Parts: sequence; structure tokens; C-alpha cells
Amino acid sequence: NLELLIDFGSPGLIEVGGWKNISKRLAETHKCLVVERSSPNNVYNLEKRYLEVLGDQVEYCHTLEGMLEVMPKGVSKFKTIQKLAEMLRINMDEIMTFGDGNNDIEMLAGAGLGITPENGSELAKANANLTVASSDENGPAVFLDRLLNELHLE
Repeated sequence: NLELLIDFGSPGLIEVGGWKNISKRLAETHKCLVVERSSPNNVYNLEKRYLEVLGDQVEYCHTLEGMLEVMPKGVSKFKTIQKLAEMLRINMDEIMTFGDGNNDIEMLAGAGLGITPENGSELAKANANLTVASSDENGPAVFLDRLLNELHLE
């Protein structure tokens, strides 16, 4: 199931394999990504089980269908950006974020300008301020290039 993620260029992935191996690796893990693309309902059933056992001790997010992220409570892209902005004394209204998945929703909605590509998830697009061309067409890069060129001219 990792082929999809490897195609997206996700670095640092460590395949755990069978469920019996997970408990041995938890101490070195900052995020658990469950990938079951062939039977997505298994992921929803697993999330229900996690909720029964772990409740709200962790954060859950469905990145794509058949993909569930499980992270420590309070860990998210948005909270990380908030912390960095606080450290640098930057107002969240001055921050631009790019995201394309459901795990980006909080970040897109919380920044001054949240941008998603046309091929982003429907929830990402609904929470973004702006939709640019598809990432297959380098939409975010083209947007930034045009923006920086316009700023340079002024």
C-alpha cells in the first residue's frame, strides 16, 4: 500500500508491516499512517476501534480515502504553523499556506490566505480562500512565481 505515497515523494516512511509489529515501534513514531487503499472500509472500522480504545487522546484525520493519520493530541500542521508564527511574532493573517488534502483543512482555514490546487480534496477546496491550477500543472508554483514577479515589479 505504500506505492501511492512513494509516488507522491513522501520521505521518511517506515513500513511496519503486520499489526503485531506496531507496539515495538511506537516510541520512535510521531505519526502513524494507516494505508488500506484496496478496502477503505477497513480504515473506517479501524478508526472506530481506535476511538473506543484511545478516545480523544490522539488526533485522527482521513488524508485520502483508505488513509488514516493518527498523531499525538495537539499535533497538526496548523498548530505547528501557529507556534512558529508566535515564535517569529508573525500574525496568522500574514501567513499563506498551501494544502491539498483533508489533513490540511485546519491549516488552510486558519491562515490569512489558504490556497489549494484544483485537484485538491473537496474539503480542502471548501476551506481554502483560493483555488489555483492543479498540482499536475504546477499550479501552486505558477501562482507563487506570478506573485513574486508582481511584488518584484512594484
